Amino acid sequence: LLIGLPNAPILGLISGFLARGVPEVKAAFAGVYLHGLAADYFAEQNGESGLIAGDLTDAIPFLMNALIMGRYPLENIDPFSDLKQFI
Repeated sequence: LLIGLPNAPILGLISGFLARGVPEVKAAFAGVYLHGLAADYFAEQNGESGLIAGDLTDAIPFLMNALIMGRYPLENIDPFSDLKQFI
């Protein structure tokens, strides 16, 4: 999904975090995490076919609010499933 264009959602996420004063590394991690989470959310709602980067922007405010409220926004994905293979 990351295509490196100036309007790519991940660049907007990272830039937004940087503009809020988040340190560079944390802004990069948060941007990448939210970008991936938005893709997973889109796939959960619409299926995995046909996803383009621009589809993610509508989900990002919902996802950020859910995380701020302490809720994991995906229903069918365990938030730690990717980590389990490394532990």
